[in-house]
Amino acid sequence: MLDLDPDGRDRGNAAFKWLQTAETQGMGFDLLTFLAARSDALFKVEPQGPTDLPSRFRDTLGFVQAGWEAWLHFRWEYGLRDKAVDPDLVMLASGRKDSEDPWLEAIKACEGVPDRGGLGTIVEVQDDAVVLIPQEVVVEARRVGIELPARANELVQWLRRRYVVEDTRVGTRRAKRVVGMKL
Repeated sequence: MLDLDPDGRDRGNAAFKWLQTAETQGMGFDLLTFLAARSDALFKVEPQGPTDLPSRFRDTLGFVQAGWEAWLHFRWEYGLRDKAVDPDLVMLASGRKDSEDPWLEAIKACEGVPDRGGLGTIVEVQDDAVVLIPQEVVVEARRVGIELPARANELVQWLRRRYVVEDTRVGTRRAKRVVGMKL
């Protein structure tokens, strides 16, 4: 570990000089050296998993698969001929489908929370709909530690795939009225 202080007097120059002369070794160094020398053409990320999964999640599964193939290549080059246990992409995909979607978790966490302007709430439950401010949902969810896959535009797309979404306002903020949604 190196302490690179951007506000320090030398801005990490001493650490950089040390890195230039340091002897590095070990499997991590060998793997990074192998990957740096490996042709980019061998690292292809193609979406994996069921097509009804969000595209970012399918891309993530594709990245896992591409990384696994690079790992197998590294193992082979270094003489490991045993059978490695493949990642279970089907289990990862079904686990995502079976678990609660993080968007819904974020929306539930924001119910009744005042928006930054203080003119309304981030999420308000009505009789036949839920009114929410997408940008505020993303900010508040991250603040309370909910890991979201993307930003407000993706939240709106997620909502539109499941519900009727109407444009509305909360105070002066643009919001969405999600008809039929229950929390």
